[in-house]
Amino acid sequence: MFAVWWLLSQFDGNLAALFAGSMLLGYMSYEVVHACEHLPAEHALARLSWIRQMRRLHALHHRRELMQTHNFGIVYPLMDWLYGTLHWEPEAIHEQNRQQHRIRIELSAEQVLDYAAAPSHWPQWHPSSLCVHGREGALLAGERFEEDIHAGGSAGHLSWDVLDYQPACRWQARARGSHGLHLLLTYECVETEGGCEFVRTLEYGFDGLLMRLANALFMRRRIEHESQASMQALHDVLART
Repeated sequence: MFAVWWLLSQFDGNLAALFAGSMLLGYMSYEVVHACEHLPAEHALARLSWIRQMRRLHALHHRRELMQTHNFGIVYPLMDWLYGTLHWEPEAIHEQNRQQHRIRIELSAEQVLDYAAAPSHWPQWHPSSLCVHGREGALLAGERFEEDIHAGGSAGHLSWDVLDYQPACRWQARARGSHGLHLLLTYECVETEGGCEFVRTLEYGFDGLLMRLANALFMRRRIEHESQASMQALHDVLART
């Protein structure tokens, strides 16, 4: 950029300044928007409509099966829209219930997320997970697995699709299951002094009115209790490794 500025300054100082200012403004806007796309979901800025939509586009940008063909614009969708490479999927969460829990663990973010993002480990620390059918280890975006569960007092089965995996940072998957259940699960890790903070966010809902009513009356509280118990269990399991 400096070389172009110098060449332009030989002809017109104002033109050179306009070029340099435009480049710096473009770069700074990229950094600010990109940072907003990686904010925790509960952050005030992340709740803004435009930022929320950009966060969703950015999550799709990181989907392994889409990276080579769609959503090349990391922070702005204009060029993808012009060239026909824009891909959008709304989050399939109706009648949304959102639960978020945090716990501090005395291990690195990479170690914690690598363990938690391996569904084969879930029966070891999550009380609602009975059996997982899939490969061992942390699963990548685009991979699928099956899970038998007993959550909120009801048995069921879930079919999972992994949406995103950023080592030491974020893992996300969505599922459809028995009784019209649909959910979005997000794990996030933030490095802290002497370890990390692990954040588990569960967003779920039911298609049928009867299950929505059952959830409102008693299932939601049970699921909340199970989620809280899972965090302490994860801490204890990792403490023994």
